[in-house]
Amino acid sequence: MGDAYSKVLACIDTEQELIRRVGSWIDLKNQTQFYTWCNNGNYSKQLSRSTALFLANHILANYVEFEIFNESKQDMLQLCRAQYSRNPLELKNIKEFELTYMPSDAIMWYTCASFVHKMINRALRSFDEIKLRAMTFFIRDLRQQLKDSYQNLKLTTNITVYRGACISTDPLTIVQIPEGEAKLSY
Repeated sequence: MGDAYSKVLACIDTEQELIRRVGSWIDLKNQTQFYTWCNNGNYSKQLSRSTALFLANHILANYVEFEIFNESKQDMLQLCRAQYSRNPLELKNIKEFELTYMPSDAIMWYTCASFVHKMINRALRSFDEIKLRAMTFFIRDLRQQLKDSYQNLKLTTNITVYRGACISTDPLTIVQIPEGEAKLSY
């Protein structure tokens, strides 16, 4: 592959190989340097930590599609009850989740201020394999609902998107265009 495809980390032909490689990404939090390898082993390139974590999360998103865990809602609920055993409000939310959760509610549950987003984010940030296995069913539902929402949005011809970001004034001076000409936004 070499320099012609510098963004390609590996070409994986089998599910077993993908699962094996993803397993190695789970340990990212313990590593300080990250490398990519060409499949002949002669080429390596150091990655920044943020790039490596981005790649790990991308791989993890694909990882939950495989039926390799015996995941269930009960596993997640048991883990959440143990985490929030001394928090009556979250225990109430966990009970409500248990009684009312449907896969079509994944975005709603993830975005409301409750145990769900806290537990999912903590597991994703730490690459905690036990927590990730317990929450695989929810991550899969959330991912599917996001895909479905995106497909529905694609049918709309014009979509207005807003994004706030703190940036220094230097990049702004570079993209300033005299009034009356086309504007560039990013």
